[in-house]
Amino acid sequence: MKNYDDETLMAFADGQLDEPDFSELAAAIEAEPALAERLELLVLGKDLAKAVYAP
Repeated sequence: MKNYDDETLMAFADGQLDEPDFSELAAAIEAEPALAERLELLVLGKDLAKAVYAP
């Protein structure tokens, strides 16, 4: 499995990855539960930070 950094995972979550990188990472997330969990935690953290700093 390729090692994806947090920045790439967040770009994926934000829809900012171009093909073929998006499809490659989507397949890796489906195949690797640990990667999917890591992505979920990053997105949760982003959502919590938005909630804390929202006006």
